[in-house]
Amino acid sequence: MPAQNCDELGFLGLRYNCKTNKNELGKIAAKFIAFDKIDNIEQLGNGNVNDTFKVTPIDKNLSPFVLQRINGNVFKQPKDIIKNTLSLIEHLSNKLPTGNSFINGRAWQVPLLLQTLEGNSFWHENNEDIWRASSFITSSYSIDKIENQSQALEAGSGLAIFHKLVYDLPIDALMPTIDSFHVTPVYYNNYIHIRSISNNELCNSAEWCINFIEARSSIISILQNAIDSGELSVRAIHGDPKINNLLFDERSNKAVSLIDLDTIMAGLLHYDISDCLRSCCNPAGEEEEDLSKVYFDINTFSTFLRGYLEIGRHFLSSNDIKYLYDSIRLMPLELGIRFFTDHLNGNQYFKVSSKNQNLSRAMVQFKLTESIEQQELAIRNCIEEMR
Repeated sequence: MPAQNCDELGFLGLRYNCKTNKNELGKIAAKFIAFDKIDNIEQLGNGNVNDTFKVTPIDKNLSPFVLQRINGNVFKQPKDIIKNTLSLIEHLSNKLPTGNSFINGRAWQVPLLLQTLEGNSFWHENNEDIWRASSFITSSYSIDKIENQSQALEAGSGLAIFHKLVYDLPIDALMPTIDSFHVTPVYYNNYIHIRSISNNELCNSAEWCINFIEARSSIISILQNAIDSGELSVRAIHGDPKINNLLFDERSNKAVSLIDLDTIMAGLLHYDISDCLRSCCNPAGEEEEDLSKVYFDINTFSTFLRGYLEIGRHFLSSNDIKYLYDSIRLMPLELGIRFFTDHLNGNQYFKVSSKNQNLSRAMVQFKLTESIEQQELAIRNCIEEMR
């Protein structure tokens, strides 16, 4: 999604996010590389939370790097993100001693934290948002939508490789960078609270969302109940493995990295699998305004699951598989609740370019939920066939 009210600037050819002016960006990038060595800074990706830029040095022998502002409104303890990233890198140093090791037919890469010129892992001033830099995965590309079944297969394989690498990462080494992340009852209760105090006049679309959520209130706690009963166990997860956080190799088109490591923490594998499926299996994408185009693509789902299970079957228990459909249904419902709550609350969490954008996003996720429900039997049969 484009940044709000951005202007074309003469500074280093940059299109900048309106929260950060041209002088600030140059000064911040210069904390990691001398200012006179910077050739270009450009906005990178379309994240809904953080501001991300690619910094390219003048010297072609120097590698470009990623500069990112960690949103302090979302991540209340942003230094914990740095700690978690360092814990992950330390854990993977034995498995990927060169940082670029051949795994399951591809050279898997992990973005590394870069130090400031003063030797620190991040930079901030006067308790403002933290900025960090990480290595840029060269010769790779990202996609916003699955374009063919080969990409769907690789998306499943890539997520499974990441889970394979972090399977034995001790969860007590990870800080919860967002409280109650993916704990759906917490989001639901927050929605109920915000709805009760919101002064927003409700349009027909908002009323539809309210009715949609209420009709599914009975499934809100299904995964949390399974954790509480001991049927499901938490472990290290990525937390936000949507399709545009996977990188594909330019030559082989294989998935070679999973980036945006802000939400690495303890959770259910179901959160990652179903969130990735949510973004992979909706051909229309999150920003579609024509809801008739929104549906859950069962073929993409089947191909993704095959790619995942070819690598990750051994670390899924029978109970994990038992709750797969429930999580696939729940994750778009949860995200829809989060979008709708933010809409009612004045759009304080997710970036928006219009007043009703989070309302539209919520409706997309609810339509995706509805499509999943309509195909429940086919989805469950596919899961059973691949056990």
